[in-house]
Amino acid sequence: MYALMLVVRTLIFGVDVPGYASLMVAILFLGGIQLITLGVLGEYLGRVYEEVKGRPLYLVREEYGFSDNNQKSHSVTSNGITSTIN
Repeated sequence: MYALMLVVRTLIFGVDVPGYASLMVAILFLGGIQLITLGVLGEYLGRVYEEVKGRPLYLVREEYGFSDNNQKSHSVTSNGITSTIN
């Protein structure tokens, strides 16, 4: 916005300081590119961080409507402790 105002002011009123408008436009443009690049890099790092944590997207507390007929389970006894393996 400021760059546009500088260019319009220079075209309408003439040159105040030679090179000031073009220098400011270049600086503002490159600063905007840097901010966009930082945003993209931050988004990428945030997604990589979420993936590396290895947490599931959601947790299931209970299941409704699924039958246990499809699952094969058997019990294993070791040292007096019985555990079921699915």
